[in-house]
Amino acid sequence: MKIIIDYLIIVNFKGMRNLTITFDQILTNIFGDNATGKTTVFDAFTWLFFGKESTDRKDFNIKNTVDSSLNRQDHEVSAVINANGSKITIKRILREKWTKKRGSEIPEFTGNETIYYWDDVPVNQNEFNKKVSGLIDEKIFKLISNPAYFNELKWQDRRQILFDIAGEVTNEEIAGSNKKFREILAHLTNGKTLEDYKKQVASQRKKIKDDLEQIPTRIDEVNKNIPEMADASLIRRDIDTKQSKIKFIDDQMADRSNSMNAAYEKVREHQQMVYSKQNALDTIKNQVEQSIKNKDQDLVSERNQITREINYKEQELKQIEAQRERRQNEIQSVKFYIEDKRNQWKTINADRERVSAQQLVFDDHAFTCPTCSRLFDTDDIEAKKDEMLSTFNNDKEAQIASYAKNLALVVSQADSLKNDLKRLESLDTSEEIKTISDEIQVLRGNLSRFNEEFAGPGLSLEQLLETNEEYLRLLNELDSLKSSAPEEPKVDLTDLQNEKIELEQEIRQLERELAKEVVIKQSKERVSSLEADEKRLASELASYEGQEFTIEAFTRKKVEEVESRINGLFNHVKFKMFDVQINGGEVETCDTMYLGVPYSDLNNAARINAGLDIINTLCKYYGVNAPIFIDNAESVTKLIDVESQIIRLVVSEVDKKLRVA
Repeated sequence: MKIIIDYLIIVNFKGMRNLTITFDQILTNIFGDNATGKTTVFDAFTWLFFGKESTDRKDFNIKNTVDSSLNRQDHEVSAVINANGSKITIKRILREKWTKKRGSEIPEFTGNETIYYWDDVPVNQNEFNKKVSGLIDEKIFKLISNPAYFNELKWQDRRQILFDIAGEVTNEEIAGSNKKFREILAHLTNGKTLEDYKKQVASQRKKIKDDLEQIPTRIDEVNKNIPEMADASLIRRDIDTKQSKIKFIDDQMADRSNSMNAAYEKVREHQQMVYSKQNALDTIKNQVEQSIKNKDQDLVSERNQITREINYKEQELKQIEAQRERRQNEIQSVKFYIEDKRNQWKTINADRERVSAQQLVFDDHAFTCPTCSRLFDTDDIEAKKDEMLSTFNNDKEAQIASYAKNLALVVSQADSLKNDLKRLESLDTSEEIKTISDEIQVLRGNLSRFNEEFAGPGLSLEQLLETNEEYLRLLNELDSLKSSAPEEPKVDLTDLQNEKIELEQEIRQLERELAKEVVIKQSKERVSSLEADEKRLASELASYEGQEFTIEAFTRKKVEEVESRINGLFNHVKFKMFDVQINGGEVETCDTMYLGVPYSDLNNAARINAGLDIINTLCKYYGVNAPIFIDNAESVTKLIDVESQIIRLVVSEVDKKLRVA
């Protein structure tokens, strides 16, 4: 698809009153001094197609800011374009809406409306946008109509477009049959990128290196903390000697104690007799105390039984009285319904007697013609009377039969209610209530007498024990034993005990010194463990450093392949797709280079030609050419060859009005 502008007509657009431009199919130069409207031409064309100015702003002012009275006229841009040889006329109009409110002679501004035409046929906005998209996508138009647009994008967007054109270079293509490269790729699972894995390896390498650097210091600290200790065998021999002395002292203490065993045995026998008597006394005391508690519990249980019976009888009485009250209510209700049925019977019977007494009275008008008011013939009148009388009697009989049926129903219902009344009145519970009330009175009397007896004073524990002969006998025997207790013998072991304490303290001191042996052993084992860790970490560090080297080699190869593939698509510009950092690592970027110079350092002429070279490649990839607007075109004397229509916007101080050439 090749799009060319044949004509462009601008009316009342951004201060430009009326301008018609005829374009050459290859190159059109538009000359003008600053602020004469060169860029406005580009703005008018992008507004016509996409409703935006050339800098991609949608909300910009196209109205006249100097003479606002002109804004009530239409703001219009139209063009005739050539799309693969087909002529298409496109027009967009912005029109102010002015409305007179009720009671006002002056119209007021109420908003704007946009009107669209395609080949002079009005279309709505959606249809217009679809037709424009059918010619060219807005994003593609920006890329291939403005030499500066691509390089004004974010580098990530530029990079993605280049990869779309050249095709993504996969890690598998770079790895090929290289065994080390493929081992690196095996780690890239679950969405992990090469950069992620590189960071992971660097983090693990740093951690191992940090751990490795700390090990010598930690070994030195352990060695410094190893305690000094005398010969362990001498310490053990000294401990054994002192323990032998303690055993000898224990034997001496035992000999002194054994000499007093007979006296101790007599004291123990006397204490055992005292203890036995005391136990016998306590047993009797506990038995008497328990008998008092059992008696009290029996009395409490008996009183609780009487109280429960009273509560049960009172609850039973309440239920019977409640039943009697409900029955009285039911009796009153049944009597009311019986009286109601009596009244119903009277009313129905009165209606029946009224109907029975009714007689047929003929209306003279019933026997005249309703049209001519002529009296019917005598035979017809008699026949009519017989018919009316028969109908009257039938209706009367039917009503009387209905009343009789209703009377029978009311009588039946009243009889049923009377039977219910007799049944309810027969259920008299007065005798039952009296019986239960009498039983409650008897139980309450029993409870009162029981409480009086229970409240009386009883014999205390001390009183009962004073009358217990066995208890008194044992008490006298216990007093006698206590008064004749033998004197407890005394043995002086102070000298031996002090000597033993001194030896035990010396042994504990020696054992503390011997405990250093365990600390020394553990410290040496810790040093050995740290030395083993040092060897292992050194091996792991070498492995991770090797992986980092392989990753860097892989990245360099990928950089070379990516840049080679992408740069092969362009004639003049090259792209730097990766940036080498100080530490040797590569980070993604997308810098445009023209003749070896970064785009940011290029002059305007070189930037324009770099942009045109990029447009040539983009046009081939997207399969479409569109007019290229080159602003500040005076800065470049020679443009590279392009297949698209070129419109140069040239600053010319002598041209105070736009000049097309």
